[in-house]
Amino acid sequence: MQKSSFLGSEPLRNETLSQKINRDFRNFYDGLGIGYYKKELELIESMKLEDLNNFIKSHNEIESMSFSIVTKSVNLDRDRETAKK
Repeated sequence: MQKSSFLGSEPLRNETLSQKINRDFRNFYDGLGIGYYKKELELIESMKLEDLNNFIKSHNEIESMSFSIVTKSVNLDRDRETAKK
């Protein structure tokens, strides 16, 4: 995994007002202070890629994770007809 994945996804994690408020609330609640996310990004930027990858590899639970994608069909009538056949 590349550091750019972590750093580049930051705008998506804090795109809406709700996300920004939630982030600041969580940081405040956890005693980290408002704006802690900036310090966190600086720490990630200063990390060596090898250290980041070693950290990720140390979490064995990642290997047992599974992912699913659930979508809503656009044409329900067509799908019902197909299912009947």
